[in-house]
Amino acid sequence: MAERSSGWVQNSGPTGVMDVEETRLAVAALVMPGSTNFKAKSGFRPGPGASPGLVTATGTPDGFVHVAPFQLLLQSGRATAPGTYETALDAIKDINILSTPADPTNPRDDLIVAQQSDTFYADANSDFLVRHVVGTPAGVPVDPTVTGSPDFITLARVRVNATATTITSGNITDLRTGGHANSLTGGLHSVALGGILPVTSAAQRDALVGVYEGLTIDRADLDYAERHNGSVWRPFVSGQRTAPGGAFPLNTHGGGLSYTHPGMYGIFTIVEAVRQLRHDYADAPERQVGGARIGLAHGTGGVLSATGTLILTRD
Repeated sequence: MAERSSGWVQNSGPTGVMDVEETRLAVAALVMPGSTNFKAKSGFRPGPGASPGLVTATGTPDGFVHVAPFQLLLQSGRATAPGTYETALDAIKDINILSTPADPTNPRDDLIVAQQSDTFYADANSDFLVRHVVGTPAGVPVDPTVTGSPDFITLARVRVNATATTITSGNITDLRTGGHANSLTGGLHSVALGGILPVTSAAQRDALVGVYEGLTIDRADLDYAERHNGSVWRPFVSGQRTAPGGAFPLNTHGGGLSYTHPGMYGIFTIVEAVRQLRHDYADAPERQVGGARIGLAHGTGGVLSATGTLILTRD
């Protein structure tokens, strides 16, 4: 089946030297932090293809919805330091919403959730499931209670109108990043510690709880990166940060587009690094990196099939 259980679930009770919480914590240490140093940020792994975990109606509306494949890092909330689950849905999953027929009088709200159970915490099994939680028809319907493990994220709400025979896109509300107590906070994704985290708005950025000095995010709404300096967010290249006089001088010769690009460009990055380290531009302070002692030249070629990096220093 499409769901695959986490590699660190407990199948028969705590045994051996290392229990499942400890092994999950070892993985969590490699991931962007969440609300504490012992917790990771829950989120989907960024990657190509359909938006991970997105719930959509079928092309020709019927009683089913599709759930897009994903890899999900799911932080457990059951203990002080319970660690994280690495879960996956490796193919589109079709869920028959109308397997429970619509009420003849009132609408209902159903939920689609991604839930991890664990016998380590006395659950009946250690399955990871993307499942359908059926609501109760009412004049003003509310979300149903999700039974079983509390370790889940809510993917979508599906409104089943009275007498409905199909589910359309207008019946589906995306809850992955908001609208439910178990929605993801701080955006859709999670990344490795030190990675660049994609977010889509200032609101998602400001909802992050595991912020640390040096954390860098990709603002999709602004098309640039921001870095946290320990107090506030700053655009990564603001204030001439990558200019010769900035904190991170980059492409001081202007880069390939302005410095010439004959197709074999790498030698020019080396030439520029040597010139900077020899202080050849001392009479042109707008070009010279003051006190330059270390230079890094990097090139990619062969249709992205080969790369080379050279580090040069000045004694």
